[in-house]
Amino acid sequence: MIDPQAARLLAEWYQLGAQALSQLAAKMPGDRPSAAVLWPEHFDVGITAGAINYGASPGDDHIADPYLYVGPHDGPPPGDPGVLERPVRAARTFRQIGTMAEAAAFFRDGWARALAAAAAILIRRTS
Repeated sequence: MIDPQAARLLAEWYQLGAQALSQLAAKMPGDRPSAAVLWPEHFDVGITAGAINYGASPGDDHIADPYLYVGPHDGPPPGDPGVLERPVRAARTFRQIGTMAEAAAFFRDGWARALAAAAAILIRRTS
């Protein structure tokens, strides 16, 4: 049996995530963001832009509550296991994100951290 309250919570979570992702995508056209997709393997709604994934998950084995996430598409680059792992990979649960503005700010912060981490990698590689 489907719990109507849980179904409503997930519907609202996906709507909040989709709106925040749409707002983020509009601010980053140079990163060529993908269209928002409901991914069947994890049942999360997300986009990829500039090799970074942004999305809203219903929860999983790692985080039981619905959460927003930002993380590198392919994991940390070879030879730099900590650069993208700690400063960029991030998650906030629905208990921490209550509004579209908070969700959008979380995604924008993740985008800024991703840009900073990419710049740090380039600086190290050219030094």
